[in-house]
Amino acid sequence: MEKMPTYEELLSENQSMLAEVQELKQEQSALRHRIMMLERLLFGSRKDRLKPNVTDVQPGLFDGFFKEAMEEKAAEIENTAKTIEKDDRKRRESARKTPSRPARYQYCGLEERERTINPEGIDLSDCVIIGRDVTRTLHYENARVWVDVAIRPIYRKKSDKELPNPRIYQAEATEAVIGGNHVGADMLANIIIDKYRYHLPEYRQVKQYADMGVKLPASTVNDWVHAVAAKLDPVYEAQRQEVLQSGYLQIDEVPWNIIDRPGKQRKGYAWQFYDSRPGSHGLYFLYLNGSRAGTIPRAELRDYKGSIQTDGYGVYDYFEQQENVTLLGCMAHVRRKFVEAQTSHPQLAEKAVHWISLLYTLEANLKAEGAAPGRVEAERKAKALPLMDAMEEWMKPFPRSAPRPTPWAKPSTMPTSCGRVCGVMPTTASTKSTTMP
Repeated sequence: MEKMPTYEELLSENQSMLAEVQELKQEQSALRHRIMMLERLLFGSRKDRLKPNVTDVQPGLFDGFFKEAMEEKAAEIENTAKTIEKDDRKRRESARKTPSRPARYQYCGLEERERTINPEGIDLSDCVIIGRDVTRTLHYENARVWVDVAIRPIYRKKSDKELPNPRIYQAEATEAVIGGNHVGADMLANIIIDKYRYHLPEYRQVKQYADMGVKLPASTVNDWVHAVAAKLDPVYEAQRQEVLQSGYLQIDEVPWNIIDRPGKQRKGYAWQFYDSRPGSHGLYFLYLNGSRAGTIPRAELRDYKGSIQTDGYGVYDYFEQQENVTLLGCMAHVRRKFVEAQTSHPQLAEKAVHWISLLYTLEANLKAEGAAPGRVEAERKAKALPLMDAMEEWMKPFPRSAPRPTPWAKPSTMPTSCGRVCGVMPTTASTKSTTMP
């Protein structure tokens, strides 16, 4: 006869099953959250927007739950928010009154070909000009491809006709831009500009040139593009060194579709280093076999001194430990976590996104008025920094009170102090100061 389990054994088994059920519920909730995010990526808007009609019945930023932490700053920050929102209303009202496009087209630096049209059937010598009407009409001349046929005659002195070693003269050949000297710099420049400035693929350019009377294999055009890139390498290195002299860099990994094998495409990355100081010198890309490894920025910035702004990718945590580097976070990525948190805490998520939006509204107001860097710095310290300090105090209880899988309950990959973003960030009137490119 089978032995009956004891009470203690049944109780232990029951507790074990309850723990397993709880674990499965948490896993189910995490999977549902993951499915929701994947569906949003596939079918939804990429913008970080909250769901409509969310009733705020949870504690607000300055309600009792946070009163002790926020009591001293509450009135000041409420006034700051009202000021930012008031300036935003003025800006939007002004934008409505300003026409979005000019009444007529504008041009600068174009050739003007003047012609005078006189009335027919009269003797102009009997007339005097008392006024005139001027009409400007925009015209376009089709691009032309032409061939430079360089003929270099070979000369010999007449007096040297009978000499065994006559003196020979010939002009030197023009220096080739790329090997073979079969294509000029102007043609190469146009191919590069069309490809990278106007995003016209090489195969389409080949079709255009065929319409102009010249047939070029796409492989030949591709070889020219690579040859030009090799020629421009010193310019790239100069740009790279110039950008690395900036005291404020924004860094991101840009996904690229890479075709480096016949008939196959793979996903890779290029690293973007952007000079974000006032009077920016632009950016450069760094590509190393499409790798996204942390060794790339560590090697590139091994001697760098200054501030770098990044997203939450874990490889950037390394720079928090570097003595001469200040790591800045990205509020767009912070905001995204609160948007994701709508599934578990919609009211709190709405409050967080609202306060983060005030930071972007402040930046938009400053940009619209063309504020100088000094004014941008003063406005950020007076308005943005207190807001971020308040949010930091507001978020501190969340890891202790928010159940998983709430996004903010997960270990953060952002810098520990939100206030660093405004407190340390170099000043510029560009909105790139608070967002990643």
